[in-house]
Amino acid sequence: MSATIGLAFLGSLLAARPLIFVIARAQSPERAGVFDARWAEPGFRRALRRMTAVWGVVLLAEAATRVVLSLLIPPGALLLVSPLLAAAFLGPVGLWTVRRRRSLKEAS
Repeated sequence: MSATIGLAFLGSLLAARPLIFVIARAQSPERAGVFDARWAEPGFRRALRRMTAVWGVVLLAEAATRVVLSLLIPPGALLLVSPLLAAAFLGPVGLWTVRRRRSLKEAS
């Protein structure tokens, strides 16, 4: 799943609007107009494309790490390590995203 979602994030960079924009806009319908207006700002577009790229790369890295570990350690050990692996990859990028969102809000 991580690889599929990561590829979707990276593939959306070729679209008119990246997946991060689409997800954020959908989560806040009352602010859709704000998102649409801010899309005209080059810095906002650049920041959302960067976020999308970072998420895509991190999700692919997590998936690749799981594949490698599945070849190196027993399945039972992988099941024990799996939640820690998710936290190790997604935790830092999640915190980075929250901080980045705050700075984007302050810039508006």
